[in-house]
Parts: sequence; C-alpha cells; structure tokens
Amino acid sequence: MKIKKITALILAFGIILSMSGCNNSKNSSSQSESSSSASTDTTESSTSSSDTGSEQLAYDDLGDGIVMNIGGFDVSEDEYKYYFAYAKSFIDNGDKTYWDNDTNSSKLNDLKAQTLNYLFNTYTIYIIAKENGVELTDEEKAKTDKEIDSTKLYYKTTYSNKNFDDYLKSIACTKEIYRESLLRVALEHKTVNALYETDFRNNYLKDFIHVKYVLVVPKISFAVDEKGYPTDTPLDFCTINPDLTYTDEETAIINKLNGYAKAVDRENLKASISELMNVIHARLEAGESIDTLIEKYNYNPAEQKDESGTCIGSYISADTMQKEFSDNAFALAENQISAPFFSTGNGHYIVQRIPFDEEYLRDNILSMYMNNESYPYASKYQDLCTKTQETMKVVYDHRYDDIKADYATAYSLDDPSTTDTASTKSAKSTASTKSAESTTETKSSADTSETKAASDTKKPE
Repeated sequence: MKIKKITALILAFGIILSMSGCNNSKNSSSQSESSSSASTDTTESSTSSSDTGSEQLAYDDLGDGIVMNIGGFDVSEDEYKYYFAYAKSFIDNGDKTYWDNDTNSSKLNDLKAQTLNYLFNTYTIYIIAKENGVELTDEEKAKTDKEIDSTKLYYKTTYSNKNFDDYLKSIACTKEIYRESLLRVALEHKTVNALYETDFRNNYLKDFIHVKYVLVVPKISFAVDEKGYPTDTPLDFCTINPDLTYTDEETAIINKLNGYAKAVDRENLKASISELMNVIHARLEAGESIDTLIEKYNYNPAEQKDESGTCIGSYISADTMQKEFSDNAFALAENQISAPFFSTGNGHYIVQRIPFDEEYLRDNILSMYMNNESYPYASKYQDLCTKTQETMKVVYDHRYDDIKADYATAYSLDDPSTTDTASTKSAKSTASTKSAESTTETKSSADTSETKAASDTKKPE
C-alpha cells in the first residue's frame, strides 16, 4: 500500500527541455531556407543572404568549439549537438534513410531551424534572469548537485546493468550540459517567482488552500518477478512500519485487511475500509499528527516530502480537484479535520487544512500559477519572452554550413540502436506538441564590432 516517493530528477534531458515557458512562435521559413545556403565566407565581417532573399545572416570565426552566438551567449559544440540530436529524433524517428535524397537540403534546414528554436528558448531564460537581477545562489546550485546524485542512485538502482554516463552519451548529452539544464530550470522558476509573486499573492492566493490528507485506496497488489511483471501472488494491503507505534485497534484492523488482500477478497476489503478510516480519524481527533498517519497509511505516489522526509502537503484550488474533495476541503477552517469521505475514482480521504508555508510559497509561485489555466502566467511570461527574443541576434561560426544530418544522433535508453523508453517517449510527446507550435526566425547583425563583442560573452553559471 505504501509507496515511497523517489526524489530523482528527470532522466531524459528532453523532458527538461520541454519545461521551458518561453516558446518562440515566429515563422521559421527564413531560417530553414537560408541557414545552410548562405555563404561561408570566412572573413570576420562577412554576411550573406540566401537565394530566397531573406534577411541576411551574420557569419564570423567564433573560435574552436563555438557553433554560434545567440543574444550574446556562446553556444558550444557539445550543447549544439544535444539540441541538434534531440530535434533530429523527432524529425526522422530513428530512420536514417529519411535523410537520403535531400537534394535541396530542405530537411536539413528544417532540422537546423528547430535546433535554433530550442536554443532561442534556452537563452531567452538567461537574458530575462539577467535583466531582472536574478541568479542562483551557491546553496541552490548545491541543491541541484545533490539532486543529480539522487538521480544517479535512482538510475543505478533501476538499471543495474547500465551506467548513467553512458545513458547521457546515448542522448548526445554531457554531464556538464545535463547539470546546466537543471540549473536553467531552477533559474527559470526563480525568475518567474520573482516577477509574479506580488501579483499572485494579491490576486490569486485567495483561491488556494493548503491541505494534508490520508488517502486509502481499496486496491489489491501483486508481487512482480525479476523482469517487473506482476505475478499471481497477492501482497499485504498495508505494511506495518516498525519505526512507528500502532494501537491494538490499528493492528487488528490492519491484520484483517491484509487477510482480505491475501485472499483476493475485494468485496470485504472494500467494505472494511470505512472501519480503518474511522480508526484513523479517531487517532487524529485524539491528537496524533497527520504526518504520522500519512506515514502509516497514505497511498499517494505524487506525495511531496521535504528534506527531513515530512509530507509537504498540497496547495490546491477548487477547480483542480474532484468536486467531492474540493467540497470537503474548502469547507474546513485552518487546522480542522474532515470526516472520512470517498472521492469518486480515487479512494477514501481524511483531510486536514493547514496554514500556508511562506517559504514554500516563495519557491513555488510558478507551479501554483500553472495550476489554473485562467491565471495570467502563461500570457505574461510568453509576452516577455517574445519581446526578449525580438532583441536577440544570432552570429554563426563560419563552419556552420558544414553541419550535416549525421552531425549528431540521440538514441534510446534501453537499446541504443532501436527503441525508445517510456520516459523518452513521454518527453518526445510533450516537446513535440510545443515544437509544432514553436518555430523561429533569427535576427543577426553584419556589424563587425557587435559580432566580436557578442562572441566574447559567456553564459552565467
């Protein structure tokens, strides 16, 4: 019954990529038609235009290992290869023959345009953060490093025969890029929090409550074999935690429920859940902490915990929850406990409304904004991204046109030659939806001094 939440970070870097709120929606035709057909004159001040007459693109010698400069930030070859490979995986879906007979380079140009789109979105975040004086502290960076360590441990535990570094290589990603991508996500969240915290507190916080709850689901589980497939061996409904204290009444009902589970007696199990919920409610009324009862009984795979392992609870608005849950939760005063109730499709709940945690609010304005589509986060932030991208110039290294479709390839986790994992498929599904709406038109400059100044700018840590 009890599920421990693994606080591992997302393995697929593509998922991180798809989280960006900035979405460049400009027309990409000029870039896709001109980027590779432009002249590759190696003089520092050279510019060229495509046969289509689109806007001129600036070229320069940006130095070894630099593919382009976007908005004053150098894009390394390693970074470009990741985005290139990621975009390529959507376009050809692993089919190498897709690139055959690309006589006019239209497919290649589309690939480069989509790669540039991803990079535009990435560097937009850095620029917005810089303009608003937002940067990550050493403590915040250290937290990301700790989370990466957790990811590696999760990966080692889950895929005992594979190496995390090899996995990164399989998706054309380096350890440095992976870390930087996580720092970027943290930076974006911090920036949005800083930009919209006051607006959220003044206008939208009133729509939220903070709750903790015990959720008991009348579900019978079965053991799995070494390959992860379920067997016909039923498991206990509830495991007694040896680190916690149970009353005789609690122990008796747990043993009864476990007996029903082992006998696969679904009807009696379901009918007896109310008895357990009444026991839990009585313990709460007697003063036992809901955190302890959550540890004893809660079935919630999405449960968030702080560094000490204590349940954080949930910040909810009425329209994000099922009606049965909202009606019961929003009727509570602070610190009040609900009677046991059943919420359709989930299970049996006991809810306690608790005060807001100010530190949590400061750190999670972004996610709370996104809980409700009617909030202005999306439009406000998108407008800011659009305005920022209109000022961003692109300078290409003179070797840019030498990049072909075989420049970089990403592979899947399980089989580096053929298959996608569930996580990478999910990442592709999420990101492809965005990328279908997000194409890009580049801005550039032929001014030599501006070009050289741009190439000297480094990415913030």
